[in-house]
Amino acid sequence: MMSSAAAAAASSSSSTDVAPQLRAALASWSKFNLTDRRPHLDATAQALLDAKETSLKARKQLGDLTKNLKRAVKTAEQNRDDTNTAAAVAILADQCKSTVKKYQEEIDSLTRRCKTAEGAFVQLYHSLYECTDPATALEEASRLVEGRDGQVENLLRAMEE
Repeated sequence: MMSSAAAAAASSSSSTDVAPQLRAALASWSKFNLTDRRPHLDATAQALLDAKETSLKARKQLGDLTKNLKRAVKTAEQNRDDTNTAAAVAILADQCKSTVKKYQEEIDSLTRRCKTAEGAFVQLYHSLYECTDPATALEEASRLVEGRDGQVENLLRAMEE
């Protein structure tokens, strides 16, 4: 059976091994300062959600423009031999220009949205990468606590005997 002095000595030596890891994890997470980063992350998340909603609306609009373009092409094909050919071609040209412009605007918007999302991710990733992973220190602290709980139980049993 382990004496209380031996148990205290074992507890003290394992405590000193874990303490630097716990201090390092605490320093890293304190430096990271998640609380101060939350407003920026919240704003970025909201901007991404807004951009997604805008993108969905633009996609619907592009679908409508594409349908109109297809109708204009069909009309131009039907009026090929008609006297209205010039008018049909002018309408078709306007529809083509408008549709291509909207597609390019949407591509530009999606590119900006993608860059914003990627930038936010990379920034968060770099910040987290520099932090000490708290899992190792927490695991060691958990083992230490479990060991001390076992020591306390042994001491209590020894006292009862």
